[in-house]
Amino acid sequence: MPNAYLQTSLAVLRSNLRRLARPYKVTLALTYRCNFRCRSCLTWRRPPAGEMTLEEIETFFRRQNYFSWVDLTGGEIALREDLPEVLAAAAGYSRRLILLHFPTNGWLTEEIIRAVRAVRRKAGLRFVVTVSLDGPPELHDRLKGMKGSWERAVETYSALRAERGVEVFLGMTLTRENLHSRDETISAVRRRVAGFSPADLHFNLAHRSFFYDNLTLDPDPGADALPLLGRLAAAYGILPGPRSFLEKTYLRKARKYIRTGFCPLPCQALSASCFIEPDGKVYPCTAYDRVLGDLRGVGFDLGRIWPATAAAALQGEIVNGICPHCWTPCEAYQTILGNLFRRFLPGAAGRAARRYQPKKIDSKTGWKTK
Repeated sequence: MPNAYLQTSLAVLRSNLRRLARPYKVTLALTYRCNFRCRSCLTWRRPPAGEMTLEEIETFFRRQNYFSWVDLTGGEIALREDLPEVLAAAAGYSRRLILLHFPTNGWLTEEIIRAVRAVRRKAGLRFVVTVSLDGPPELHDRLKGMKGSWERAVETYSALRAERGVEVFLGMTLTRENLHSRDETISAVRRRVAGFSPADLHFNLAHRSFFYDNLTLDPDPGADALPLLGRLAAAYGILPGPRSFLEKTYLRKARKYIRTGFCPLPCQALSASCFIEPDGKVYPCTAYDRVLGDLRGVGFDLGRIWPATAAAALQGEIVNGICPHCWTPCEAYQTILGNLFRRFLPGAAGRAARRYQPKKIDSKTGWKTK
């Protein structure tokens, strides 16, 4: 595992210099099926047909055994009965894996616990689960469209805390409707979970994207979120560790994203990372609706898609800020890491970072604006 950390550190360093020969992070959506009817996310409306089978997913991870960071998402991935085997494949085949993460709405407690226990614990592997919690009980249930969902989420969170080798957090997606409910949410959880700390509640901004199928909605909390984001970032103070650094930087840069509507740093999509839909189609990220290839058509070999001229050219546009723009943790964390030194470098990479002048592109129309 020390070698895995070394390899990942070298990949992060290289991502500051140039496009990587292969990504160290993948975000793989296992399903768009969901048992909730969230007000800010409409993935549940998407047809479930065409999901990659367990055998296909195993083939993918076997052929791409170099990932350091695997993020499995949905929909609600616990609706897949083969989730334990999927997690085992991701952890088992990825020789350099140091971080395995998935989010859940927490409704299917027994299925989630069963899946978590199927993962072989490697020394040094961080296995992280985020349980979605978008407010105190009544507000959360209303936002999720499922009565009793708050109770089930907290139950699952409590059960995961008791599992060895698993880090579990609550995740709040900030929208206009829950923006001012942080303190009430923390108080409600503390009444149910002994030892709960505010640091165990993480935050991200609601977005519109093809992934969430919510382009007709307006969940963005807007400028009203600026004071809260400032307080949340300040709360990290000078706490040590990479997680604190990433979270604090994410929150600080989120303020800039809200003010401008642009990704605050040159993005690492298609350099450090990519996004894959349940049917195997490969995209730069969860925000940019540009299909680069289909894993089924290339024998689940990402290496036949990644170096293509079209992919390299698109990444060049993205790093120069020509994309739909977002600031989700799915893309933001590796972007933060890929810009640790970039601005101070000589040559083309440094000049591009210093001259970063993003333009927004609508992936459907090609429309751009400063």
